[in-house]
Amino acid sequence: MLRSGELPLCRLAIETCTYDYEAPLLHDVFVTNDAPDQNFNREFLTANPSGYVFDFSSGLYPFVQRGIHRSLLQFDLSALPSNATIHDAAFYFYAFDNVRDGGVVDVQLPYTESPLDLASITWLDARSESYYPLLNSVSLDATSPGEVVETAFSSSRLNMVAAEGKERGELTLTLSSLNATARFFSSEHPEQAYHPRLELQVQACFERVNPAQKSAMVSAFFSDRVFEESVELFANSLGGDEFYLRFDFSGVPANAQIVDVRLTLHPRSVWEESNLMLDALTEPWEPGVVTYNTRPASTGVPLDTATLANGSREVVEMESDALFAHVLERYEAGQTVDLRVSALLGDTAFHGSEALNTALRPRLTVVYE
Repeated sequence: MLRSGELPLCRLAIETCTYDYEAPLLHDVFVTNDAPDQNFNREFLTANPSGYVFDFSSGLYPFVQRGIHRSLLQFDLSALPSNATIHDAAFYFYAFDNVRDGGVVDVQLPYTESPLDLASITWLDARSESYYPLLNSVSLDATSPGEVVETAFSSSRLNMVAAEGKERGELTLTLSSLNATARFFSSEHPEQAYHPRLELQVQACFERVNPAQKSAMVSAFFSDRVFEESVELFANSLGGDEFYLRFDFSGVPANAQIVDVRLTLHPRSVWEESNLMLDALTEPWEPGVVTYNTRPASTGVPLDTATLANGSREVVEMESDALFAHVLERYEAGQTVDLRVSALLGDTAFHGSEALNTALRPRLTVVYE
């Protein structure tokens, strides 16, 4: 992560917008048909099949387990950005006191129209719910007293239901078994490292498209003329026509990490092959005032270049490491981005900041996380 004042020398990969996220665990409880109207919020979770009875009175958490036991865990996904994409999901839980010969624990997803209330759910409530097919079956071996076994799984199906859960703001998973008596630490256990968790790899980039705040053109052929309108902007190597663009960062959060930028220009007419250069202005300028004779100085160092064929209507997309570094520097300094477009060869007319079709106006796209 960059510290304030540290500027990368090149655009960051879009993968920068990918980060690891641990979903908060809202509730984790277990229910049983041995006490069908109760809800158990203990230091442990458990799964137990019908007909299995085991007395854990001498274990870490004393409990006599008989009848079917099912555990339910609800994770909060409401804080994920609306445009987030979940690439990978992994579910972790920690088994202990599994003194039988082992077996298989099934992880399932309750199929409900609205989120379950795990704070009050009972066996009678859970039994009436329908469930998706298995997300995964996890094999467990018998453990020695005091032994803790990390159990984890990830799958494309878990990725899918996590993405669906994002839309609902939560993901509820259940643990049950047809052949194993299994116990797991819950969020009530004092050691947080053993709490169940859902880890997600999330990608969430935002784009802010800012049209040119101001624009102006000047011409060497009309060195004292002020061009009042910005419907068209010309870059002409022979006539010395060039134009200036100003962009601000409205809509980009103050603490954003910018990962890419892109300047978009729409040609209106291209006469013969044209080579364009983009560089940065270093002096103030204002539309309605600036002329060729009073034009602002520029660096003369290309931020990017583009070549257009004669008659082309191809949209010009400028995105380079140099442009990125310049825009990021201006953003860090809280200043506008002031750019010059000139022609090294040829003659091109572009739609300006006052073009009737707003979609054709110059724009600077800022990608950030």
